[in-house]
Amino acid sequence: MKSFRTSLFFLLSCSTVAAELERPELIPQATRVKQHFHRSGELVEGEEDLLKLILSWKPHRSAESYEICHNCLDLIDESGIEKANTASKVVKSTGNYGGYPSIVMPAITKGVQYFHLKYSSASGEQSSWSKALKLSVEEPGQATIIHDEL
Repeated sequence: MKSFRTSLFFLLSCSTVAAELERPELIPQATRVKQHFHRSGELVEGEEDLLKLILSWKPHRSAESYEICHNCLDLIDESGIEKANTASKVVKSTGNYGGYPSIVMPAITKGVQYFHLKYSSASGEQSSWSKALKLSVEEPGQATIIHDEL
């Protein structure tokens, strides 16, 4: 009986540790910046200064689906925990681009943009948010990763 209780305690403690998902790292792949066009191919009137960002990233081995929080620096703390509700700034992954999970963000302003990534596992558990990825989005072509100096 004692060995049964010991085994049960061990199994329960292991399952508690395994339930917490690893914090993701947002590593961009095949990311592109394009003009903000209508589906017809014409520039959107009054929004000629806006761009479309296709953000792709390296997949996480435990991920079933992904979400990106755009410009959420004030909503997510350094450890990846939400300080305030992010729902209005979250975009769900829409598929793949260049073989990588991705999102398409139309009508973003030129300048520095911040992105956090989180994923859900097949069992529905959610990771914490990644550290912020800082991108300079200025012109069609590639977005530039900005590394903060230490």
